[in-house]
Amino acid sequence: MINLPRKTQFPLGSSPPANDASVFGSTAAGSTAYSDDIVEQQCGIGGTTPTAQWLAGFLSALVGNGSPISTDHATLFQMLATQIAYILQKMGAYYDANTTYYVGDVATFGSPPVSYQSLTNSNTGNTPNTSPANWGPFISAQTAINPALPKAWAVFTGNGTVNVNCTIQGAMNVTSVVKRGSGNYEVNCTNSVGSTNYGVTASSMLNNGQSQASDAGSIFTMGLNGGPAAVKTGTQFKFYMLNGSGTPRDTLICFVAVFGP
Repeated sequence: MINLPRKTQFPLGSSPPANDASVFGSTAAGSTAYSDDIVEQQCGIGGTTPTAQWLAGFLSALVGNGSPISTDHATLFQMLATQIAYILQKMGAYYDANTTYYVGDVATFGSPPVSYQSLTNSNTGNTPNTSPANWGPFISAQTAINPALPKAWAVFTGNGTVNVNCTIQGAMNVTSVVKRGSGNYEVNCTNSVGSTNYGVTASSMLNNGQSQASDAGSIFTMGLNGGPAAVKTGTQFKFYMLNGSGTPRDTLICFVAVFGP
């Protein structure tokens, strides 16, 4: 199968003439019931469960010598085109400049592809990677909607060389972690976490031979009294892992996460 290009899908019958579509199979059942509502086309006027004709399929809608009814044809094509347009608009299909998106809709864009979530209604023609007022990376947008989710996190090795990127074992919205000194780590976020009124939490795994009381992993802090000032912006922060005496110490594995408004 070829790599299909993204094309705009407009809902068929979104502005139909009167009596264009009907409850599926209603003519064959004896009384045509007109409706442009997808639920009513399946369930009958005011209904909430599918009609016997809908469940039985196309043959139940034939009349006379086996001819289909034009309103049933219109119903099926309108329904299929509308549902396909819904999927392309809401559920992460590649971005289309002619599609109108609404808050929460998801589109994919770029190479390699990145998922974005619409932050505004009536969002048309705004390219996701250059329109931060209208689009946000999907994970970042989710954390904006649900503040209980972390805005960024990373698991990394903490015992590397000073001023060299640590090895990241897993992360979300973190581009790099740089070791700036013993137990001193600088975290750089891919996208801004928004407000600087966030909190940071961290935990660690000790190196072989270290004890919890006297070595790394006992205390986490953003800054040191009398030492380097805490760095805390929307895209970068620094933190320290201290031993039981308050002295910075490297850790074998470190986990850090950002939470906040």
